[in-house]
Amino acid sequence: MSDAVNLFLANGRYSTDADLSSGLRGLRLGGRSVLLYSRLMTFGRILSSEAIARILQMFIEEVGPGGTLCVPAYTFSSYRNETFDVKQSKPRVGVLGDIACTAAGFVRTVHPIYSTSCWGKHVETLTKQDPTTCFGPGSFFDVFTTLPEPYIVMLGTNLSAVTLAHHYDQLFGVPGRFRKMFRGSILRDGQKVDIEFDSFVRDHDFYKDRAPCFGRFDAVAEELGFIERQSCMGDWVHGIRECDFRRLYRAC
Repeated sequence: MSDAVNLFLANGRYSTDADLSSGLRGLRLGGRSVLLYSRLMTFGRILSSEAIARILQMFIEEVGPGGTLCVPAYTFSSYRNETFDVKQSKPRVGVLGDIACTAAGFVRTVHPIYSTSCWGKHVETLTKQDPTTCFGPGSFFDVFTTLPEPYIVMLGTNLSAVTLAHHYDQLFGVPGRFRKMFRGSILRDGQKVDIEFDSFVRDHDFYKDRAPCFGRFDAVAEELGFIERQSCMGDWVHGIRECDFRRLYRAC
């Protein structure tokens, strides 16, 4: 058995890949289509880029050859008046997405806001996402829900980080959001293409005296047994089946 790899340091204690492995095993990710959201600083100071790569590799090992792993690599390029370059645009949502963009076997989807790095069995299906919508029919989030056993994992974070919820917002026509058109550009294979795309954005008048919060939703999901929680490196890794998330979201 090889030596454990140190991943994090917090309060004078190292957390290793063995500690992470014990948490992941409880979620039974083998063969599932996994959408991974993370907040690594929850676990302490990450020790190196090699540690990040090891975390990514462990998720690959857990989903296995029959599964799929999706890591957000959002750039928000068009919101920032930038051209999205599938090879060069840097993710702005965490180091896992940054590493996944160049990791062997990962393919990055093309979208001017919500690009995602994907590995595994259903990559080809996911890369067919429609770049002219953020959350509507044909979007990455819509396509993800059609994969076999779609499952959401939250490493060091909770349901408030799950962008997939905005797909449900649009699908179920929730109050406080509306469809809005944007312009953007994409650079792929050396060619720049200008596009129009829609997003389902927040109505600031509706939210002027409100704050979106998943606290009570999270509590209900746990009470119903929808959320699986595993102790992990001094915090938690959580999982929920996409079908349970969607059913409960629609009911709420």
